[in-house]
Amino acid sequence: MPEINIPWLRYRIEIEVESTLMIFDALRKGYHLRTMLETVMKRQFPCKEQDNCQICKNAKNGCEYPMLFMPQIYNKNASSKFVILPPLGNRLIFREGESLSFEIRLFCDMAQDRMFTGRFLPAIEYAGQFTGMGKWRTYKSDNYGRFKIKDVSVWSKSAWRKSTAIQAQNKLDYIPGSQSDERLEIAFITPVLFNRNKKPILQPDFFDFIKGAERRIQSLMETTERLTTDELIRSVDTISRSFKTFQIDAARKDEMFIQGQIKISHIPDELKSMIGYAGLTHIGKGVSMGMGGFVIRKLAEDVE
Repeated sequence: MPEINIPWLRYRIEIEVESTLMIFDALRKGYHLRTMLETVMKRQFPCKEQDNCQICKNAKNGCEYPMLFMPQIYNKNASSKFVILPPLGNRLIFREGESLSFEIRLFCDMAQDRMFTGRFLPAIEYAGQFTGMGKWRTYKSDNYGRFKIKDVSVWSKSAWRKSTAIQAQNKLDYIPGSQSDERLEIAFITPVLFNRNKKPILQPDFFDFIKGAERRIQSLMETTERLTTDELIRSVDTISRSFKTFQIDAARKDEMFIQGQIKISHIPDELKSMIGYAGLTHIGKGVSMGMGGFVIRKLAEDVE
């Protein structure tokens, strides 16, 4: 089985609201951010907003726009090489002078400082000044959803640092489960979508979780080689699982996202690296919008 090696960079952007910013709903914060970037960043390329990347000659010649937003043009099994982690929590309205922050994570060949400072950061600055973000930004008032960048930092040596000129990192600074027999909880901080036979899994167990993690890492590494074995996955007991269902897009009734927890007996040492990378890169569908984010927590001794 191949060693997992995925270059990565994490940036945190703090913005200050200049005119009321309103989000449609708490689950779609990442959608607003991705749509904002996808629309504004197209201005950086020699194409019109309505141009179709599927038939564009530049798309086949290494254009970075489809590499960012439509990687399936190059590889039908490709998944996003960037993740937006939106502000967490249920707050929907932010007033003038208030601040909020979000993360942008870049992976593989996208994990370059020039990609952030040359593509993402200018797009965020332009959007804050001219297009805005969230509800009402394009109707009722031209002034809603405007903001300015307040602070930018990059994750390095286990801390947020002000300088953005940092090389891509290859090692994880967090490995889940300090002890092999430690009971843990996999808690999804953003909704996730798992499928089996093209149908959504509404109450996934540890096996479903690891399968989703393995597919995500395989896609980023551009390999079909197995990263673990089914026998090893099944050696972990699922103590309990509890999920709520959400429909993010009303037009896609077959896509049911879920959010909740899986409590497990332990994490074998052989799976810790893959789970660590999966937590960094997110798993399932919609990772570029922040879907599929999770954290690992230690279970209390009395949990059964």
